[in-house]
Amino acid sequence: MKRIVVVGLACLVVTVCGEKEITKKMLVGDWKCTVSRQEAKWENGAFQDFDDPIIKKELITFKMYEEILLMGKSNDSESHWHTIPIPSMKSLSMTKDFKSYVNYKMEYISDNEFKEEGISEFITYPSTKKKADNYS
Repeated sequence: MKRIVVVGLACLVVTVCGEKEITKKMLVGDWKCTVSRQEAKWENGAFQDFDDPIIKKELITFKMYEEILLMGKSNDSESHWHTIPIPSMKSLSMTKDFKSYVNYKMEYISDNEFKEEGISEFITYPSTKKKADNYS
């Protein structure tokens, strides 16, 4: 069984007057983000130490579509747009070969800053499929 935990952090600077919570309206637009990603692998029955963070700058765009907040990269013609839960979400997906758990949240820091944090756990199970014998 393989397990991988992925931690991602992004701090975005926003200009807001007087709001004390994150809203869809304040997010709409382009944001210059710093993204940090770390992974820890499951070995010998335990998670190992996180690897060194991979830190990069990205231009992230939030937009509305029929009252649904979407996040993607507007400068990427192949961008994958996905919904963003505010302020948090937990989800679980399972099949016989795979399990995915996501814990996501956005945290208000100040009138001009907030933090987005996502922790994901991906587990793949060894294949249990056996090859069928061909008989003529």
